Amino acid sequence: LPACIIFNSMAGYRHYLAAGYRNECTKVVPNGIDVEAFFPDVTKREKFRRSLGVEAGWRLIGLIGRLDVMKDHRTFLDAACLFAEHERDTLFVCIGDGPSEYRLELDARATALGLADKVLWIPRVEDMSAAYNALDILTLASIGEAFPNVIAEAMACETPCVATAVGDCREIVGDIWPLVEPKAPQKLAEAWREVLTLDQGESQRRRKEGRQRIVDKYSLSELGRGVAEVMRQVHPAKHAMRVNDQC
Repeated sequence: LPACIIFNSMAGYRHYLAAGYRNECTKVVPNGIDVEAFFPDVTKREKFRRSLGVEAGWRLIGLIGRLDVMKDHRTFLDAACLFAEHERDTLFVCIGDGPSEYRLELDARATALGLADKVLWIPRVEDMSAAYNALDILTLASIGEAFPNVIAEAMACETPCVATAVGDCREIVGDIWPLVEPKAPQKLAEAWREVLTLDQGESQRRRKEGRQRIVDKYSLSELGRGVAEVMRQVHPAKHAMRVNDQC
């Protein structure tokens, strides 16, 4: 019935075509990130880290996402355990809420792994830009995704990322930050070490390149242009003036 179908990810596009959706008019228009709201901010970084009690010189590695098996907090915790064996000055934070039973299960797992005093659980945060800036690494451990906004938002804040190679992570990250296979805690911990041992110049270069990639490919203006182009193709006369006004 629809004149055209817009997908917000290549992963979604491939999935639904495989499921039998017609493809006479299908377009991929990725999610847009507000790069004016998500940007590097040292003041926000320091304030948020102080609110968590992160000591000066300590690293903070975080996973931001709802408490759901798809986000695979278990692998994140297993990787944290491996990493903490050799890197004592590191804290791990999980930001996101979910079912209380699952939250208790994850907390018990962290305790069993000896991470009771190393993992912070925060149900929700008002200023997500501050949270991204506070992290030394944003981690996506998911076993499945479409377009994970957290990666793009973190990169817009010039925060290093380590993600599983799922959904559109490769399209978002490019070759700037490492991707690992899902459910591989050892490789996740190794990727964290790789990022944290980059020399300062290389780290800065990647951070800035990452933000520019989001500005160029995934900003709100790019989202607007993408949707406008689809509307012009479907109903050129009817929507041209309206789309131009909105953009």
